[in-house]
Amino acid sequence: MKGLIVTQDYRLTLGDVPKPEPGPYEALVKIRACGICGTTDREIIKGTQPYQKDYPCLLGHEAVGEVIAIGAKVRSFKLGDLVTRPSGHSPAARQAGIYSGWGGFAEFGLVGDRQARVADGDAAAAGDYNLLRQNVVPPGTNVADAVLAISLAETASWFQHLPAPGGQAVCVAGTGIAGLSLAFWAKLAG
Repeated sequence: MKGLIVTQDYRLTLGDVPKPEPGPYEALVKIRACGICGTTDREIIKGTQPYQKDYPCLLGHEAVGEVIAIGAKVRSFKLGDLVTRPSGHSPAARQAGIYSGWGGFAEFGLVGDRQARVADGDAAAAGDYNLLRQNVVPPGTNVADAVLAISLAETASWFQHLPAPGGQAVCVAGTGIAGLSLAFWAKLAG
């Protein structure tokens, strides 16, 4: 399959990467769209993302796709589900010499069934950050809106780290989607 790879000298190239094969707790996803994150993806390309130090890597973490195959122990996803954040291969994994930079800019990806793993005794899956972000999109949501919702969720998550701004002035630097979203969430927070 094709994927967008960040090389060791921080350049982008479209290259061949192995098509992922779902494990028992994973679903195979045909990636339909991936947004480019103005922070994470840009930092990966520049080599400054603290969570991505291994190159070459498969880029993209704001992907949405359709479930096309299911592992034997998957219970939370079904064929045809639209899901968020499929990875071209498992985060922290290396396949054919290419690391995962979340890997949403690929033809296919995987999502993991966190709930099934926890139910089957894998306590570590409960807090797995990547698995927490892989969810079924509400039926009827179009792909573009689903990708945009990922950006909105990321900006909303910043408010869990800040004191409640009710009645206070908030300064947001930036007028792009992230800046506008932060202003929106601040207004909702009062």
